[in-house]
Amino acid sequence: MISARTWAALLLGRQAAFWSRTLRRGGGEALPGLLAERVSPLILSELTASLPEGVVMATGTNGKTTTSLAVSLILTDQGRRVLRNRGGSNLTRGLVSSLVESSRLTHPRPAADIAIFEVDEATMPQVTAHVSPRLILVTNIFRDQLDRFAEIETTAALIRRGIENSPNATLVLNADDPLVAALGSNRPNAVYFGLEDSTLEPRTAAAIDAADCPVCGSPLGFDRRFFSHLGHYACAACGFVRPRCHVCAHHMHLSPRSSSATIGVGEHTFHLTSEVPGLYNLYNLLGAVAVAEQLGVSPQASVATLSRMQPAFGRLEKFSLDGRRGIIHLVKNPAGFNQVIDNVSAWEEGTAILLCLNDNIADGTDISWIWEVDFAPLVTSFSSMVVAGTRAPELALRLKYAGATPDQIRVEPHVSKALHVAKEEVAPGATLHILTTYTAMLELRNHLVRAGVLQEYWR
Repeated sequence: MISARTWAALLLGRQAAFWSRTLRRGGGEALPGLLAERVSPLILSELTASLPEGVVMATGTNGKTTTSLAVSLILTDQGRRVLRNRGGSNLTRGLVSSLVESSRLTHPRPAADIAIFEVDEATMPQVTAHVSPRLILVTNIFRDQLDRFAEIETTAALIRRGIENSPNATLVLNADDPLVAALGSNRPNAVYFGLEDSTLEPRTAAAIDAADCPVCGSPLGFDRRFFSHLGHYACAACGFVRPRCHVCAHHMHLSPRSSSATIGVGEHTFHLTSEVPGLYNLYNLLGAVAVAEQLGVSPQASVATLSRMQPAFGRLEKFSLDGRRGIIHLVKNPAGFNQVIDNVSAWEEGTAILLCLNDNIADGTDISWIWEVDFAPLVTSFSSMVVAGTRAPELALRLKYAGATPDQIRVEPHVSKALHVAKEEVAPGATLHILTTYTAMLELRNHLVRAGVLQEYWR
């Protein structure tokens, strides 16, 4: 039974969600939870306690939304009722909002068997103080939102605190990220995933976020680097070494539009072909297979679901506008941005591209990270680059230093106007790639929703 305060919080939260959506003030992904928490500080623990199969948490810098979507789809295909904070609101208010939406006043508990929550890295200690997850997935740790996290050691420490609050949780960890792999030290219930393909061409020229051993601080030696600091590594000083993977990818084929790989799980192998391209997304799918197996789903069933999976909103989301195809790529830090640039530069049909940079709280107010992004492939691949957002002039300057000429760059701060400017630079039937930070992506999607091109992400 829930308390009277939690029932009252549900009532207030559901009313807030209704009016938020009715008045088009958002998708009801944060405000209902914020208000409900103020009425009942225990609402998160009380509502999650009624989930028969408990809570799975996905955290890390990049890939939380895609991985949690993948796990949700796999479990749904197995007949399980899954609750997910599908709008990507990953602070406690977002988790509570999703619980409020799933609950009814006449049946004040979530209408789900299990919750798959993506959780902000800094919020992990707070959430795990109220919820005991059965499993925690950590995707990766990169430099991100410098105004919040400063450096990656801070991010790793926050996630570690969340893990320490959850001694009974199974850990599913990215073996190729030394900062993530170290989180499983002295934890017998840790499962690892990663890449084992020796033919993959490494991107060693890209910036590396973590060059030192997370255990002793000595320089790490890398046999292979796939991107940033993800790869095969060992520390000669203390013996810290990349752990052996239980779920791994071999024989990978990566194209701009899709990816395929042989997925090894223990002694068994399965072939995966996915319409969610990119090396970074292959990591996300591997993590999903590993999580699902720990939840009792066969890898064969997981691979079958993932072969039909479409990208999450704002992450490789596709649309059609005035005879042109559009693809939205979310970018928010150097490691992810470089991976997206690798993908879009390989399309070989580039005429124009739209880049949007905002510096709102949800984006991170410190934009100095753009100077660590390798924009050179864009400069050589696209004849026209339209730049938008609150920090459009700074991004235009960065492109100039990457070698772009004044004729290549057009600055249009308003995102919706910039979309139509860029669209006119693309021939009918061709593809316009949009690389955008988070709040600019929401602004762009709202414009496309009003135009009838996309649906609200919460529908």
